[in-house]
Amino acid sequence: MRRSKLHTELVAGRPVTGLFAPSGADFATPGILSWTEEQGAELQLVDLSDPWPSDFGDSFTVHGKPHTGDEVTLLRARVQSKTAFERTTHITSGILALGDHSDVEERWPIANYSPASLHEWIPDTGLSIEHNSDDNSRLVVAWNAPEQRDVTLSGATISLSPGADWAWSYSPGWSIETSMKFTVRSATALTIEEYWAEYGNALLCFAVFAADHPDDMAWESFYNPESKRQIVVLRSNRKPAQREWRPVPGRYLFQAEDLPDISDALKKWLTVWRKTVPSLGLLCDTIQQDTTYSVPRFLTLYTAAEGYWKNTKTGKANWSPQALARRAAVLPELTGATKRSLALIGASRDYHAHLAVGRAFSPQEIVDETFESTRRLQALLQACLLREIGLDTAEIERLFQQHYASWPVPSEPADLLDI
Repeated sequence: MRRSKLHTELVAGRPVTGLFAPSGADFATPGILSWTEEQGAELQLVDLSDPWPSDFGDSFTVHGKPHTGDEVTLLRARVQSKTAFERTTHITSGILALGDHSDVEERWPIANYSPASLHEWIPDTGLSIEHNSDDNSRLVVAWNAPEQRDVTLSGATISLSPGADWAWSYSPGWSIETSMKFTVRSATALTIEEYWAEYGNALLCFAVFAADHPDDMAWESFYNPESKRQIVVLRSNRKPAQREWRPVPGRYLFQAEDLPDISDALKKWLTVWRKTVPSLGLLCDTIQQDTTYSVPRFLTLYTAAEGYWKNTKTGKANWSPQALARRAAVLPELTGATKRSLALIGASRDYHAHLAVGRAFSPQEIVDETFESTRRLQALLQACLLREIGLDTAEIERLFQQHYASWPVPSEPADLLDI
């Protein structure tokens, strides 16, 4: 997944010049295009004599031809500033398409997503490194594509495939970059936003769930095999969590090799995702907060767990943290699931959401243990979801012991819940 020159320049923070126009216009205006992760694209118009849209409330599409030679599209662009004479000077957009002119309604047969944190999720990267027989100081890097995993759904096929990119030189040296790509082939061509709603968001959250670590898409692109057209999409406020390649046990909550069947697990994840929307997205939102353990995070996680339970309910049990612990069905010392801590989770929700105080816990106890309650509830929901994607009790307990070895979930040895 190599970046174009335009892509490289923009993400490096270097402005590019070119000619730009609103979609369908018969003029082209010189402008300067820049990109930042926080603000997205900003286009500064150099010639203010052209009739650009000037209403702050309208969104529109902007097509550009930078001097790098690539084509670019600002999707859902808006006017940021204008002169006192209603001449637009600056335009912004949170979605930038590189490689071709497009619009928000264009439909694509194929979408590609690559979360940053899955680059070593499948241990077999396909890379081999050897010394050149004639020059021991020079490395020879070879790559053979590992097996592709396909997931067949009712409306699409998703292919999971590792990738790699490498470079070598005498100075400063050589580098290797591995990646994991989801390729979605929809039976009915979709817009980029429809792809995100149907597949992209769920796949990103699968990566966040597997890593138990914040992440975002490092790559998003769309392709039409008939027209040979392709665009790479940049979105503002994306923060891919690039991490050093270091396959240490427990670094992920689970890896591909821990699953009985990768394709089946991903299919089951998408099934429970759709059945429980937006619950799994809320879980991933709390993981994205990383080290922030706040009352809003606890309440969001509680809502996710309750939504998951109610939309996958089996049997007669009503929703409660105790019922969730019984479904998780793992050693209570791994999740902190004591009778007291589970009752505290319920009381904490009532207090933080409604300021309701029962007899069992004081407000101070609830506040003091919100951090612990959040971690315990997350572990219970993780155990349930690992069961949903095909792991049995022994495997879930093994993964928990491995993943939480360096930072155990707070537990109370006495009064453990009998599940």
